[in-house]
Amino acid sequence: MVALEPVSVAGLITAWNANALFICLKLASAVAGGCTVVIKPSEMSSIQTQALIEALHEANLPKDLLNVVTARQCRRCRTGA
Repeated sequence: MVALEPVSVAGLITAWNANALFICLKLASAVAGGCTVVIKPSEMSSIQTQALIEALHEANLPKDLLNVVTARQCRRCRTGA
């Protein structure tokens, strides 16, 4: 028996040499499972990530299904600023 219930929020972290395909594969699995997603992309693949996120934004996905955290935001969180 398979229960199709979302588990929680999925945190997707990509490596420095990751490309948009890695984000798409992880995103598809999480969304298919009914989870909302927080993506922490590598700073090294920022142009690919930006193009992908803009395309997903244009797809009119449900609000708050996809969230992106940048390195600058992470540094602020660690320092408490």
